[in-house]
Amino acid sequence: MRIKLNLDNHCVETEIRKLYNAKVKSCLRGQTITDHDADVIELLKALLETVDFPGLRSALKAVSGEKTYPAVLVVDRTNKPWIEIKNQRIEMGDKQG
Repeated sequence: MRIKLNLDNHCVETEIRKLYNAKVKSCLRGQTITDHDADVIELLKALLETVDFPGLRSALKAVSGEKTYPAVLVVDRTNKPWIEIKNQRIEMGDKQG
């Protein structure tokens, strides 16, 4: 699965939250939800609950919203999500404790 991220003027956490909220609002409005939509909602919710976004932002300016790069959230066959920016794989670490 590949999900385009818009990191213009906000960080990766904000973008993932915006995408999640938009998908949930679509559900609440009674729009038809595909299996893919359900998978996306589940993925985004899990990321919001488990990823160490402060650590990710402090380690990499590319995901902090300070600079704009084309970015894609990727989940491959291993089901481990990562972000692709400028052909670079950026792992998303879990929250500690």
